[in-house]
Amino acid sequence: MPEHVHLLVSEPARGNLSGVMQALKLSVARRMQARPFRQHRFYDFNVFTEEKRVEKRRYIHRNPVLRHLVQHPREWTGSSYRHWANGEKGVVEIESAWTYAERQRSSAIVASCRRTSRNAEMWGTRVPAPSERRTRDKH
Repeated sequence: MPEHVHLLVSEPARGNLSGVMQALKLSVARRMQARPFRQHRFYDFNVFTEEKRVEKRRYIHRNPVLRHLVQHPREWTGSSYRHWANGEKGVVEIESAWTYAERQRSSAIVASCRRTSRNAEMWGTRVPAPSERRTRDKH
């Protein structure tokens, strides 16, 4: 929204949500030189069920359409709608089945590389460390 944001967040692992919001507001205030950033408080609503989480997410996605800022939620550039609709990556990482699967794939690739190095050592074909690898002389 032009004058405010909607966030659907979980409690941070360290610290508290008030500290996160303070850091966010400070970051925005430093970037906004044209007008002061005067939002003194954030309004929270505790979400305890998946049904309520989906309801809040739909409200957030539909808000720019209801305000006649865009025709469809996918058009709002700051929205997570495209991520939830088709897994598209946006400017902010969204915790979802897609991001979980991506982390699992990345972990599997790293683990596979480690197993390859261990297998080479097991079969007596040692994999040289990067510092031991020779570079070709350019003549």
